This record gives sequence, structure tokens and C-alpha cells, in this order.
Amino acid sequence: MRHLRFHHRLLLIAAAVLTACRTIPDVEPPVEPPRPVVHAEILRWKNGAEAAVSITFDDSTLDHYLLAAPELDRRGMAATFFVITGLMDGGVWHDGPVERQLFSWSQARELAERGHEIGSHTHSHPDLTRLEPFLAERQLVRSYQRIRREIPNQGGLTFAWPYWRSNDRTQLAASRYYIAARGGQATTPRYLHAGSIEARPDNMLDVNALGMLPRETLETWHEAAEDLLQHGGWGVLSLHGIDDGRIPHGALGWEPLHIEVYRRILDYLRAEDIWVAPFGSVAKYIERRDTTRLTVSTNGAEISIDVDSPLDPRIYDVPLTVALRFDGSPRNMQLELAPELRRVTLDVSAAGPVVVSTEPKQSAALTVALRE
Repeated sequence: MRHLRFHHRLLLIAAAVLTACRTIPDVEPPVEPPRPVVHAEILRWKNGAEAAVSITFDDSTLDHYLLAAPELDRRGMAATFFVITGLMDGGVWHDGPVERQLFSWSQARELAERGHEIGSHTHSHPDLTRLEPFLAERQLVRSYQRIRREIPNQGGLTFAWPYWRSNDRTQLAASRYYIAARGGQATTPRYLHAGSIEARPDNMLDVNALGMLPRETLETWHEAAEDLLQHGGWGVLSLHGIDDGRIPHGALGWEPLHIEVYRRILDYLRAEDIWVAPFGSVAKYIERRDTTRLTVSTNGAEISIDVDSPLDPRIYDVPLTVALRFDGSPRNMQLELAPELRRVTLDVSAAGPVVVSTEPKQSAALTVALRE
């Protein structure tokens, strides 16, 4: 009898367990959300601008400091001033029969502090193609050393050929000291015939430039501007002087533009989607853009970007603009990556984007902009 009661209890317990099991809902394993498919692209120009322009001045004449630079400063623009380093201490350049006043090293340092670039235009302004090789190299070296001593915080230095003239020999010598060098053409037809610059110059040691001389007009230059915007290229302008009708004649550079013409050029550039930056800044951006490799990985809402660059960030010291595009989403992001940055991790959830980490940890100048 006890045996039967014991089996009866077991049957009741088993029935209760089976009933409880039937009432427990099936629990499906958690589904991991799909990882975003992200594409990273280094943009041709900073902030995705349509084109780039560099305004350059040769010879370090006083009108550059008194007239040209202030107009740039008022518009938030920066230019390159190629200086004749061996003549600035004396403040005078005997340019044939003309005596030209030059700005000082103190004023050059001030221009650099205001964001402008100070580049080399040799030690004493000879035509380097007519010098013996050791004399030409001496001009390059002495000018390089003086700028390094006077303005030590600039990254890689750039150069402008006197009279816009160079050859294979002088370019090879310049490559030992400068990251880029500017040539030029005296008229718009010659400039266009020599070939305007698209994404990259054919020769970074003889970058084509448009010599902006008063013998031409704004209408003539408009053709070069249309070509620039059509091809999304790099326009380099070569100027020598600015005249407001009041500045002393001795302070003027060669073939100066009237200040009203100069203002109209600057205002045109500001109105267009053009990145206006010093010659060296654009040259450095091009080299970084064309030699940097990006690798993107995702982990949930986090995106990591590894930045592989062979360039020395102390020399190529400009940030890159990188666009992140998400498959199936109209959203995209722009990042400005500092030269020393090797890895950045972002949280791109609905509350993002937020920078989670960078390598190195103290990396400067990382900005994130969300674009819809």
C-alpha cells in the first residue's frame, strides 16, 4: 500500500513539472544588431572644398607687410611671403636701378604669428639656373638656415624660384631642403598652356603659378578661375606688390596690383567654395592625402579608424579632412585628423558622435562634424 502511495506522489510531481514547463515561454537568443558598414575617404581638399588657392608674394617688399597682409587678415585668409633672406637685415634691395624697401625679420615673425607662411626666395635673388652648382646650392642652404633660425616653429619649408626659373639641376638641389617649390607664368594664356593643377602638381618642385600682373584684367583671370573650379584643382597666385596710391614708391614691389583689384580678387575667393591657404599648407595636405592609408573597423556602435602615414608629422604638420559614409544612411561625418594621430575610436550611436579614445592619447586638433 505504501508502495502504491509513493508511486502516486511521483506521478503527481511529474505532472506538475510538465504543466509548468508548458507555461514557460520559449526564450530566443539575443540578436546582435547589424554592424554599420562604414567607408572612410580622405577628401581632396580641407573641409571638402571644391578647390584650393594659395596666394603668394615674392621679394619681401614693405608693401606686403603694410597693405597685402592686413587685407588678408580682415578676411580670415593666410598667404605665403617668399623672402630674400640675405637682404632683410639691411632693409633695402637694389633691384637693378630701383631701390626697394623690405620688411624686417621682426615683421616676418609677426606675419608668421598671424598665420602666414614665410618661405624662401634665396639669399640674394639671383637666377639660380645661371649659377655654378655649388653657388646655387649655397643660395638655397643659406636661405633655409636663416628662416629656420628666425622662425623655428614652422614645419617643412617651401621655396619660390627667382624669375620663375628652374631646371632639373636646381630642382634636385632644392629637394634636399624644401618640401615644395613654386614656379610661375607671367600671363594667363601661358599659365593655362603650361597646365593648371588638378589634384596634384606634376612636379612638386616646380608648381605652376599664375603671375598676376597689372597688364592683365579681372576678366582675363576669370578664365583661370573657371578652369580651377571646373577641375577642382589647386590655383597658385604669384604676386609681387600692392599699391594704394599713397604708399611711398620705394616700398612697392615689382609690377604692383592696385589695392582695389586685389580686394576684388580676395572677395571673389571668399565667396566661392575654395580653401584659401598658404602654399606650404596645401603642399603638405596633398602629400599627406596621397600617402595616408585608413583602415576602418566596427564594434557595435563604435568605429575605429587606424591612420597609417609614412610622413614625419613635424614636417607635414597639417590636419586631414576625412569623410565617413554609412551604407543605407543619408548621414555622414567629417573628421579633422591631426598629423600625429594614429588611431581614433568614435561612438556613432544616436547620441553620438563622441570621441571615445585617440592614439596618442594627447592628440591635438580632432574635431567631429555631423553632416546630414
